[in-house]
Amino acid sequence: MSTIKGIKVGTTTITASYTEGGVTKTATSNLTVTALTFTVGNLGNVVYSGSAIKQVPLIQGKNVNGATVTLSESTDYTISWSSSTDSTSCIIPGTVTVTVTGKGNYTGTKT
Repeated sequence: MSTIKGIKVGTTTITASYTEGGVTKTATSNLTVTALTFTVGNLGNVVYSGSAIKQVPLIQGKNVNGATVTLSESTDYTISWSSSTDSTSCIIPGTVTVTVTGKGNYTGTKT
């Protein structure tokens, strides 16, 4: 049995050939790789310091073996913050929304 590495989320065709008794036989099948999900940890309250504060939550998912792993920004997800601002675009105390979007083999958006 062989291990195939580098297959991304989606459907791909796998072809296997072997020779038996001088005759080459070929079998073809579709392989569907489904995306993995992830969880986003909670953020705590912080004291306003007069500057923007970008907290990064713990972002974890299951790998292909089912083990829980910490995901990597840019490879497994993107993260963005929407800040509370006043009319002059200054950061002010309030609620900030963090949005995490899965990428690569991870799917979904969590806010």
